[in-house]
Amino acid sequence: MKRLGPDVTLELGESGPLLRYLPQPGLADLPPLPLHPLLALVLARLDRGEATEAITADLAIRLSAPSEGMKEIVDDARLCFKAHFKNEGPASFVDLDTGALSDRLAVPGAVFRSRDVVFPRDRALFPLTLQWLVTRYCNRRCIYCFAGAVPGVQAKDAEISTERVCEILRQAARLGTYNFFLTGGEPLLRDDVYDVLAYALSLGLWPEVISKQFIPGEAATRLAEAGLKQIFLSIDSLDPATARRMTGVTHYAREIRRTIERLVERGIVVNVKSVLTSENIDGIPATVAELEALGVGWVGMDVYSRNLERHSDDLMPSGEQLLRLRDWTETFRAESGHGIEVSFSYDPDRESPAGLGPDCFVCNNGFTSILLMPDGRVSRCDKRLPGNEFIVGDLKTQSVHEAWSSPAMLESLKPPRSLYQGMLCEQCLQFDTCHERGRCYYDAYLTSGTLFGPQSNCPYIEHGRGSVAC
Repeated sequence: MKRLGPDVTLELGESGPLLRYLPQPGLADLPPLPLHPLLALVLARLDRGEATEAITADLAIRLSAPSEGMKEIVDDARLCFKAHFKNEGPASFVDLDTGALSDRLAVPGAVFRSRDVVFPRDRALFPLTLQWLVTRYCNRRCIYCFAGAVPGVQAKDAEISTERVCEILRQAARLGTYNFFLTGGEPLLRDDVYDVLAYALSLGLWPEVISKQFIPGEAATRLAEAGLKQIFLSIDSLDPATARRMTGVTHYAREIRRTIERLVERGIVVNVKSVLTSENIDGIPATVAELEALGVGWVGMDVYSRNLERHSDDLMPSGEQLLRLRDWTETFRAESGHGIEVSFSYDPDRESPAGLGPDCFVCNNGFTSILLMPDGRVSRCDKRLPGNEFIVGDLKTQSVHEAWSSPAMLESLKPPRSLYQGMLCEQCLQFDTCHERGRCYYDAYLTSGTLFGPQSNCPYIEHGRGSVAC
């Protein structure tokens, strides 16, 4: 059984429960994290090996709370703090009087939300994910590039050193980060990226790479030996002519097949992400069949959407094409014997985007993840926003903890109403709810022509309008 520790301990301070980080050689001391008493109680019971179902049922009775809400709290606590549960062996359990804590919490009429218990101030206590935008350069010329990648075969903007990136990874892992996302541009253009991946794996981080790069056999072997379990490849078609048009690379379909074969041979699970455009959507069934034959485990498809970089209305799939693909997907899933999972959904009758509830995150950046830019700075957005990069820190000079807790970061999460002057948001009763969910500034710009305006999931605007200014 894995238990809490050995790098942290849970204790009851004068003002309440604390997660205390124990000293580590070569790393600065960290202040303890104050915890909501219910969160501390859940962590202490998980430390004792109690099952989540048992904890949920008992606390629901003790606190006279709905089981669904208590289950969400227990599940979120287990997920957010899973990196701290790595102690092995018969060491003593966390010394907290769980019975006394339960009695303190059993206040008539008390309401417990995961947003208050596990996510105080509407965010995780530390970044659960470190996202590294490795470079904005890319050696592909995809016709739909959302990132507006700069054409090139070298990561010329990769200013932060290998040593510093590894130090940042170590700091993040100590805090409790467990995901490490690498994006671009083309992340595998940076020469030392394989070294960084191997180091991340040695720290117990879970790397996820999304790439369109051809990976040679030597590099595939190195990744497998380092312990990489899976990789995401961006493949929109395996038809030679279509792949060439979409990527600008003559032999893309042939070479990406070889890359898949090398990775699968070495035991790395290959997952595929595809962007559906008018160019490739009709060929998706054939592409999925080839991917299945190559040993790919999963393919997820997203519909091409408006962007600020290489947008063209001609790339939008028609409703008829999307309906045909939806019907094919449902038939494919119903068939037995397939070795690949296909993820795609389309509902033409849905009037507005889903996920408008206050307990979801529209944007995770700054709420559960921290974004490292190619030059070492911290940004709130991986897109190039017009006139505003939303730089809120610099990990060349700050620690991960300092950047996560900085006033610049916190202020960027909940901008004042005054910035929304002249927009529907300025007087909206749901203004603070949008703060809770996290605002997507990129989507706001696409929807309303300004960073400080309504987003496409706003239920109070007519979708498709270019501006919602009052």
